[in-house]
This record gives sequence, C-alpha cells and structure tokens, in this order.
Amino acid sequence: MRGFRKKGKKLNKTGTFLQYNMKQKDVLWNRNIDYQTDRTEHCGGFLFKNEYLIDVSTGKKLWKVKHDIYFIDSKKNICIG
Repeated sequence: MRGFRKKGKKLNKTGTFLQYNMKQKDVLWNRNIDYQTDRTEHCGGFLFKNEYLIDVSTGKKLWKVKHDIYFIDSKKNICIG
C-alpha cells in the first residue's frame, strides 16, 4: 500500500533536500521538500525544484521557470520546456 511501511506505519511525506560538503562535514544549504507534490530534477550544476532553477553550489534561486520542464538530459546538460 502506497504511503505505508511494511509494518503499517505511515511514511513521512515531507523532509529536507540538502547539499553536504563531505570534506568539511558541513551542510552547505537545505530546502524543505514534499515528496508527494514537489518535483526535482538535476541538470549540470543546477537543480530544478518545482518552478525554480537553483544553483547547486549555493542553494540560491536563480530564476523562476515560466514554462513546464518536459525533458532533462543531464549528460548533455540540456532541458526542454
């Protein structure tokens, strides 16, 4: 059954999406996330979270996407919207 663990307990539908520096053992930035409704896609050094383009290294919102993103090819660093 979706949304439940094997023992019948409900899964938490929200959490934290973060960028972690392994060398310094420090969280660089974090964002709240709803696993049921939020959409995240990674492309190059950027992250699309819902309608925003986020710089992965800083966590700053760079701009708001005006159209839906339909396809992302991370290997070629392209997206189509």
